[in-house]
Amino acid sequence: MRGTRLTRWLPATAVVLGLSWAGGCRLLLGPGKDKAADKIYVNGTIVTMDESGTVAQCVAIKGATITCVESGATCCKKVRGRDTEIVDLEGATVLPGFIDSHSHMAGFGLLNDPDHWIDISSVNVTLKPPPGDPRCKDPNDYQHCFIPVKNQDEVVERLKRGLPEATDAGFAPILGFNYDPSRLGHSKSCKGTGVAFQCTNFEDGTARLQLDKISTTRPVLIDSESGHITYVNGKLLETLDICAPGAAPRARGDAGTCRTPLDNPVQEAKLAKLGQLDEDLSFAAVDAMVGETLGKDKIQGTVAAIHRAAALYSANGFTTVQEGTTSPGLMAAYALASVVDEKFPVTARVLLYETTTNDLGPLASKVPELKLLQNPKLQIAGLKAFADGSTQGFTGFLTKPYAKVWAPFNNPGIFTQPYKGLPDVDADGLAADFLNAHKVGLPLMVHQNGDAAIADVLAALPQPDAAAAPGDEQAPRDLMIHFAMATPDDVKTVGARGMGMTFLTPDLYFYGQPMCRQILGLERTQQLYPAGDAVKAGVRFGLHSDTPVTPPMPLFMIWTAKTRKTQLMPWYERDPLCPEVMGPEQAITILQGVKAFTTDAAWLYGLESTLGSIEVGKTADMVQLSANPLSMEEDPDQLKTIRVLGTIHHGRAFPNPDADLPPIWPG
Repeated sequence: MRGTRLTRWLPATAVVLGLSWAGGCRLLLGPGKDKAADKIYVNGTIVTMDESGTVAQCVAIKGATITCVESGATCCKKVRGRDTEIVDLEGATVLPGFIDSHSHMAGFGLLNDPDHWIDISSVNVTLKPPPGDPRCKDPNDYQHCFIPVKNQDEVVERLKRGLPEATDAGFAPILGFNYDPSRLGHSKSCKGTGVAFQCTNFEDGTARLQLDKISTTRPVLIDSESGHITYVNGKLLETLDICAPGAAPRARGDAGTCRTPLDNPVQEAKLAKLGQLDEDLSFAAVDAMVGETLGKDKIQGTVAAIHRAAALYSANGFTTVQEGTTSPGLMAAYALASVVDEKFPVTARVLLYETTTNDLGPLASKVPELKLLQNPKLQIAGLKAFADGSTQGFTGFLTKPYAKVWAPFNNPGIFTQPYKGLPDVDADGLAADFLNAHKVGLPLMVHQNGDAAIADVLAALPQPDAAAAPGDEQAPRDLMIHFAMATPDDVKTVGARGMGMTFLTPDLYFYGQPMCRQILGLERTQQLYPAGDAVKAGVRFGLHSDTPVTPPMPLFMIWTAKTRKTQLMPWYERDPLCPEVMGPEQAITILQGVKAFTTDAAWLYGLESTLGSIEVGKTADMVQLSANPLSMEEDPDQLKTIRVLGTIHHGRAFPNPDADLPPIWPG
């Protein structure tokens, strides 16, 4: 974190005694050692985000706690002692540390692995430098520089080329990272004109046939941008051994029988034969291949990946990060990663998730044991459930059919027509999830994108306790994650129940054009992620990245929510009926966006008394920026110029090693 220790021109004794020569010689006793601040940050703009909108000039911390926030000539002198370090902010802006309301930090670290995963993305999720940036050493190296794939031909070319310099000579699988057919343009193999689903791609029912052409002897897996779909060859299907439709379920822990899909098993099993794995099968396949990349020492490899990811999150201003799907094993890895305080720059707040069943009961019973792994930088925030999948991948659950569908979703032998998607867990299952979470005193955090899935979640809500006040802080604060197709009434219902919501606004930027042209149509796309409706209803909300779906960059997420712009990819044939700005009435102010990462994000976790603002007695979590984002309301593109100089987490400074370089803007 940028800052210089001010030169002390007074003798040490004068500092200790607080000698002042103004108005004559008088003796002022300094604070006792037990009250003296460790550091006082001065000469900056301290945007406290308190209820009064206070902007201060200095902030003092002792240990992990804020002890003074002031302005004027006496700026925090009352807590200045002999050993207090005075840090000159040199005019920088300080905000509360950014709070992540939903992402997958470990998955980001594990998949951001150029030694094992081939980058076939069109979205700069990992914030690589583009060609022309001095940090990009080789303008043709798509593994370390961001060079987006533009069509299916380029995807196949990269997969066939493989990893020229893999560090592990014995590594066998061919793995592709962050593929999304909806964003692809015209390929040579596509007759006529068209984009994405109109051309050959891995999500057209031929994934197995296409990937078998790359290899029949090595497992091949292509992970989608959403994470809800993977595409595999025959060799990988042999490895997973998925049950045929109607086969007897596998006994849990019995490795000698086939794997039964959890969600919509008949449809998933039929799709699997084509080389497409949806939902739980996708998660299982990616987990298996990540295990292959880690080799024998999986726990240490996972810990290292968590540390790599945490460093990038910190460099983008986060001090609190969510791990959105945390198995007991991953919880143990987080405990190891976070136990050494001085080396871990964030607090991880994890959502417990069971990978082998949709029944949260057994997982809830493990909560007392898992709580023993908690420490000041690792906390259980709730249980996680999935109501549906990814709308961009046609696995979101809708009330009305998708605007356009292609194979395999138009196949009546697999799916009921017209195709509306399918739920992962129905309303009855979600009702049981709420009860299981609340029995152990935890909120339920529910993933839902489609409007039918949202309706299922709201139908599953437990009856409110008549004796409890609305939004009672003692009750678990359940959270609607993504809430993509929520109606104004849905927003009001969630607010009335004292629940939280968090919007994936970067998804609108990256997928607004494909959603409009191919998936949902104009009207439904314009209403995605209705933050404006939440503002009108007076309901608090967060913004999030769902990393590794979109980049973990708060200022970028605020920009997407403020502008509602969609990316106009130069390789993508645009529909003139689809505007660049989608649903401007759902736009929010920059101040509201900052609240979504500070005060309101703290509220989502029930931590508003300790986090989210810079006030005396709260945790010393802060971010230092090169400029004040709140001054950019009339010109939000200025947000692209702000550099994150560093963070303070639990009182310890974590400088951004790239603080002097221009930020890598993902769009």
